[in-house]
Amino acid sequence: MLSYLFPDPRDRSGQRHRAPGILVLAILATLSGAKGYKDISVWVNTVSEAMLNNLWLKRAPSVSTFRRFLMGLDATLVDNLISEWLLENIDLCGQKIALDGKVLRGSYDGTVPTVKLVAAVVVPRGIVIAQRRIPETTNEIPVVQAMIAALPIERKNVTVTGDALHSQVQTSQIVFDKKADSIFILKGNQPTY
Repeated sequence: MLSYLFPDPRDRSGQRHRAPGILVLAILATLSGAKGYKDISVWVNTVSEAMLNNLWLKRAPSVSTFRRFLMGLDATLVDNLISEWLLENIDLCGQKIALDGKVLRGSYDGTVPTVKLVAAVVVPRGIVIAQRRIPETTNEIPVVQAMIAALPIERKNVTVTGDALHSQVQTSQIVFDKKADSIFILKGNQPTY
């Protein structure tokens, strides 16, 4: 089923492992604490042969297979698929959703600009239900506004929180239009709403 949701980024020649199995193993390893390709491979080498067979794999993929496969994936597509699944399987009624932007650690190498992300996190469970990359040409504000507009929070007694950057009339209006509550920090330089 996963192979219908996203294209396999690898060249067909020489493929020994099916894409859905590689992705599932990478996700499970990451959820278990793996922090890189080598960690993923080490974790995968501990799984049973039965588990590999259930994922249509004859043996554990190598470090280089994980690296090639994961680097070739469309990260936005995978992010969107995970968000869709989470939003279908998590009850948002009465939840608090925090908006927070971060710079991806290790993304700056001296020549390429840093990767900046903004996320909607269900608090206190710590589940990221939506995450978007912030384009170099803008900041968090329009990305957050589009992200909130897409969240299914209508009439679910949800409270959306954010720092002073998100104390924008348009952001508050989007939350209000969805019949949700918001708590945004205001600084002294903000006009009264």
